[in-house]
Amino acid sequence: MSATSSRTRRTRRCTASGDRAPNRRGNTGAVRGDVGRFPDIRVEIEHLLVEDDIATAHIRIVGTHEGEFMGAAPTGNRIDVDAITLLRFGPEGKVVERWNRMDEVGLMTQLGLMPAPA
Repeated sequence: MSATSSRTRRTRRCTASGDRAPNRRGNTGAVRGDVGRFPDIRVEIEHLLVEDDIATAHIRIVGTHEGEFMGAAPTGNRIDVDAITLLRFGPEGKVVERWNRMDEVGLMTQLGLMPAPA
């Protein structure tokens, strides 16, 4: 058994937001929402690694906070944060599992919603 198959057996399908489906429709809705909050949003792939049925992307997200986000009124602040996304593809080539991690402390600090860590 490969390391990939043993690892995926112990995990569950997850999303960045509990209210969106882990499929194309859920992702499209999330992106549309982000464009409203950050109209000049730019997502750049910094690194992309693929092995077997797993793809890992290190992405950079840049934009200006111009719409309500996580209950916070627009600040006009620029954001520049890193995130990592892992995708597992099924036999038909569609994403069947997704894991996301973002520099949330960096995001909240840049938005002025929390103090910078000491």
